[in-house]
Amino acid sequence: MSSGAGLWRRAGIPLVLVTGSVLVALAVLEVVLRLTAPPRALPPPGALPPPGVPVLRDVREFASANVRGVMPGGVPYRSNAAGLRGRDYERPKPAGVFRIAVIGDSVTMGAGVAEDDTYAARIERALNDPPSGVTYEVLNLGIAGLNAGLILQRLQAFGLSYDPDLILYGYTLNDIEGPAYRASVVAHDRLMGDLSREEAARDRLYVTTFFRTRLYSLRELLFPPRGSYIYELDDNYFHNPPALATLDARFGRLEEIARARGLCVVLLQHTSLWFLHAFHPFRRHHAAVATLATAHGFTNKDTLDYFLGQGGLRLWVNAFDPHPNGEGHALLARAALDALAELPARCWGSAGAPARLARPRRVR
Repeated sequence: MSSGAGLWRRAGIPLVLVTGSVLVALAVLEVVLRLTAPPRALPPPGALPPPGVPVLRDVREFASANVRGVMPGGVPYRSNAAGLRGRDYERPKPAGVFRIAVIGDSVTMGAGVAEDDTYAARIERALNDPPSGVTYEVLNLGIAGLNAGLILQRLQAFGLSYDPDLILYGYTLNDIEGPAYRASVVAHDRLMGDLSREEAARDRLYVTTFFRTRLYSLRELLFPPRGSYIYELDDNYFHNPPALATLDARFGRLEEIARARGLCVVLLQHTSLWFLHAFHPFRRHHAAVATLATAHGFTNKDTLDYFLGQGGLRLWVNAFDPHPNGEGHALLARAALDALAELPARCWGSAGAPARLARPRRVR
């Protein structure tokens, strides 16, 4: 018995010490993660619309002329006489005006955010501060639910009539969708949103959530399972030549439009607000889009580095809508201004680059 007890003591004491050390290390890590994590913030639910004000949900409603209503969540929405979000602009273009046509989908439109908070509106304010002899107008042609082909149709049908001097395409990864696109996402992919909400809430052991989210995003990065959104994007960007060829042709059409009018094109890649850390699983798709954009002579601007390290849900419109909120649009505007600052002088024509771009940019 004595020898058995001694053996237990020799084996048990190190085991207890190791277990205690691991528990202490996890406790310390829990404290460190909570102290260094972005502020805890679950986005508030949307407000109820005022009585009698129509709630706009359909693409056709957003794209119609002279619309007045609210988006789901109670955010006011208006369109001008051509169906662009915001105020009316003079046609033909007055002298002394430099126009940027911003094209894109729901992110560009500003789904869930006020008109003045969209990155198009923020860019316009920044370019006109301080005022100069040139007035810079930034037209928001973004509409929810469009792919690259429909975005180009909208530019041709409405945007070109405003005689733009530069085109900024706010590109979202699902813009590749079209006739050849293969949809394959199944319900279990909702885990991405569940993990993001859990990480933002921090109402349980944060160290557990921390490792779960990173292991999940690492799996998505390396071995995305069939049925996940990353798998679907991989399939279409890397294993579906007709889908990529369609996107290439649409970029080619945009290149033709720009060349015919002597315009530069900036392609601003929107960041998906999931897992904004080192294992962000969308990097390779951004790289594929950058390759296409550069081949067509566009200035590519990947916004991912502007978002990494941010608390993902803190930038969502609400806890169930991963569109960027006002703070997210401020980051997109900052990236866009950096891209505009890098453009060659020929892109600005006789107007010249705005003075704002020659000094540090604070976006408001």
